[in-house]
Amino acid sequence: MIDLHVHWLPGLDDGAQDEEEFFCMAETAVREGIQTIVGTPHHLNGVYVNPAEKVLEAEKRARFLLSERGIPLQVRAAQEVHLSSELFSALANDEILFLDGRKGRYLLLELPRHVPPDVDRWIYELRIRGIVPVLAHVERYALFREHPQRLFTLVERGAVLQVTAGSFAGAFGEDVRTFAVRLAENGWVHLVASDAHRASGRRGFYLREAYRILEGILGTEEVLAIHSRAEGILDGREISAEEGEPFPPVGKKGVFFARLKNLFGYNQ
Repeated sequence: MIDLHVHWLPGLDDGAQDEEEFFCMAETAVREGIQTIVGTPHHLNGVYVNPAEKVLEAEKRARFLLSERGIPLQVRAAQEVHLSSELFSALANDEILFLDGRKGRYLLLELPRHVPPDVDRWIYELRIRGIVPVLAHVERYALFREHPQRLFTLVERGAVLQVTAGSFAGAFGEDVRTFAVRLAENGWVHLVASDAHRASGRRGFYLREAYRILEGILGTEEVLAIHSRAEGILDGREISAEEGEPFPPVGKKGVFFARLKNLFGYNQ
């Protein structure tokens, strides 16, 4: 398995704080069946600043540590870049690491907790620059749970959706779990990644469990397609991330109302 979104590079953000915790996460990942991890420290989120060179140095150190311990993991590095006014200057200054490398195009993008109303314009601006935004943990945003049609617009603009593995296991609560499942049922899970910050607990990996749940929902063929998209992103290939079937917003208690008839309206 490939895990495209992990906070394990020691001391860079709120993930692994030291090399001991890094090793603990690495050993857990191997037990999960993960072969490749992309370390994605936070960048430009108002707390952490991790430009490309700093992350690449941490990647080099991580590769050495794993080799020294004989831990069979492939290491890659990128960033989870926060959508902010600094984003385009960081791109211009070559401070950004993409999921497919420094000169790549797949950008792991974290939206603010309160999603800006003009987020589709930001996505468009990235796309005209040849950048494909991979939107991190979309199921955890209240706006999208209440108005999932907003996700339709972002995918139409060219965004790829990443859902957190732990959400399928209920690690972030029942509302988030329900929405993650509905995203899967309606074809909106393009990628699954752990967003792991710890070896276990609420911010652990959960990848094996998530794929088991998804296989029950989607079947083996679609789960293999999710794996294939992750491989394609690492290789910088074009991937298929088609628009799923529209579905209605979630009420406060997780109740879905009448199905959307199309992208522009729904009946109740």
